[in-house]
Amino acid sequence: MMSPYKAALVRNSLSRQVYQHLKQAIILQETPEFKMGQRLNEAAIAKMFNCSVTPVRESINMLRRDGLIVGNSYQSSSVVSFTIHDVENIFHVRRYLEVGGLEQAFDQLTVTDIEMLRQSLERYRQAYESFDETGIIEHNRSFHNIILQRANNELLCRMLASITDQVAMVRAPIAKERKEWGTHTELLLPVREHEAVLQAIEAKNLEAAK
Repeated sequence: MMSPYKAALVRNSLSRQVYQHLKQAIILQETPEFKMGQRLNEAAIAKMFNCSVTPVRESINMLRRDGLIVGNSYQSSSVVSFTIHDVENIFHVRRYLEVGGLEQAFDQLTVTDIEMLRQSLERYRQAYESFDETGIIEHNRSFHNIILQRANNELLCRMLASITDQVAMVRAPIAKERKEWGTHTELLLPVREHEAVLQAIEAKNLEAAK
């Protein structure tokens, strides 16, 4: 007979796996069932992942906390949808928080941090070169987190984390459009921007980095 503790761990592990897959599908906006504003069908999702409704419901609750799902457990849940005004607000808030975090972190950045930023930037470049969409999101987040961890401001980091997935969701179609219609230079524009930030940090030029 399976221990109740082990059973809980197995269920939690399954919920986490469903959560990760749903999160990626929502952020990348490639699957019709998970487009912005789409109402979620828990039974259909459970069938998709060959699991019961319980881990699906738990994963949806986690996505709700991430700001990617709206509605509550007593009503139907839907993928969040953004207006142009919402997008503008998301990026305004992100700018204020990230610049504030950079100001707090700047004098605390070490040689090791700068080397980690170089490595993160190279992985970011490789992700764009191969157009690994998940890697692009992951390495972009890593680059910023290396800086922000030196701000020693847990509240600021939590606030930024709460909108990071929404930012990635908004930017995913832009990256895809650059790949399909733009030149190689346009595709790598975000990499060039990160290079400029790193160069300013190496030069100890806070204003340029901001």
